[in-house]
Amino acid sequence: MRLSIPTVINTIVVIALGAVLLLVVWQPVFPSGWIIQGMADQLDPESLSLEQPTVLRFELAGRGGGNYNLFLSSEKVEVTEGDTSQADLILAMLATDFNKLVFQMAQGKADEFTFSKLVVSNKLRYAGNMNALELLNPTDRGEQ
Repeated sequence: MRLSIPTVINTIVVIALGAVLLLVVWQPVFPSGWIIQGMADQLDPESLSLEQPTVLRFELAGRGGGNYNLFLSSEKVEVTEGDTSQADLILAMLATDFNKLVFQMAQGKADEFTFSKLVVSNKLRYAGNMNALELLNPTDRGEQ
């Protein structure tokens, strides 16, 4: 059996459209714990020069979400899962929105208005000291 070129092209187009449909329906999300652990791995505890430990809690809902605590001190940086009684900043949002935000930050596309837009659109809720987020940006610490 010999396939004609239009048949092969149609088959490729159908497979490609099927793959796009699958991605739209499935909406893959990286596990947020991986992303937060990746942020922690990029931080050097000695460069933080904190007077007291700081805890950032991420309450991420939906697929790929969970509750994660990022403990920052001048001795160590650690990520734990679950609730903690102490948090200097709590960020609550959907895991998909969190992933988009982190990737925008990594690409340099997020600016100081990005968080404001998320808060105004009710995609991000927070409680505590938003200045604690500055600890996650290693380039800012190097410029001081």
